[in-house]
Amino acid sequence: MEVLRRIDAARREINATIMMFLNDYDAVATHTVAAAGLQIVSDLAEKDGKSAGVNWMMEAIIPEKQKELLAMFRAPQNFFKHADHPGNEADTLEYRPESLESYIMLACLGYHECTGMYTPEMRAFMLWVGIYAPQIFMDSAHKSGIEEYIKNSSDTTPAQHKQTLIGTIKMMREQQPRTLEDTDYS
Repeated sequence: MEVLRRIDAARREINATIMMFLNDYDAVATHTVAAAGLQIVSDLAEKDGKSAGVNWMMEAIIPEKQKELLAMFRAPQNFFKHADHPGNEADTLEYRPESLESYIMLACLGYHECTGMYTPEMRAFMLWVGIYAPQIFMDSAHKSGIEEYIKNSSDTTPAQHKQTLIGTIKMMREQQPRTLEDTDYS
């Protein structure tokens, strides 16, 4: 038997999601796992009076549009998980796989808000986001490091970047003095 805390489940779901993404697994399955991890960190943050994940995103939206945006954001996760969910009676969904990266990024940020840390998988994913969407980073330290990486790897394809990040995750895992499972976040 394994005893898990919710934050442990979220960490494992988010890490698995990132590995699924980097290995080009099915977007629907990956999205489902990402949404589960994101929901946990959003709920845990809210419980602690913090803002993370979906809750953090909603704070940036004008109140009149929040319900509509939340429904659009949650439509894929509800469609993939629930056949009997209210408002989910349609037999089809126009899914945009590119939305998956937003779920993963919000899950990583939410996990960091809850724990104060990123796992190696999360760090690798944030680098991926920095490579392919550097405009989202406001702080110059992140931007300059990412810009230097991009300059030095301009001939690298997205598939090659993914394989490099997978190798980096493995290396970081091997060098960790203890496992994240042993880390106390309280």
